[in-house]
Amino acid sequence: DSVLRTNLTVNNPNSYTQTINRCIGQSFFCGGANQTTSGTYYDTLINIYGCDSTLTTNFIINPLPSINAGNDTTLCKKLLVIKNAQNLFRYW
Repeated sequence: DSVLRTNLTVNNPNSYTQTINRCIGQSFFCGGANQTTSGTYYDTLINIYGCDSTLTTNFIINPLPSINAGNDTTLCKKLLVIKNAQNLFRYW
C-alpha cells in the first residue's frame, strides 16, 4: 500500500479598478478596443498565478471647458480679437 499526499493551494483571482480621464477626441484601450466614449469597461486578464483577474476601467471623457471671454473687442486699427468658447483667434 502507498499514500499519496497532495498539497493544494488555491490562489484567489484579483480584481482591479482604475479611472481614466481623457479629453474629447482622445481614446484609451480598454474593454478590448480603443474607447472614445465614457463608460465602464471590463477586461479579463491572467495574473501571475495563472488565475483570471478582472480589470474594471471607469473611462471618463471630459467636456471642453466653457469659456466666457466677453464680447469681441477692437484693440487697435489693425488688430481685432475674436473670442469664443472654443478658441481665441487673432486677425491682423
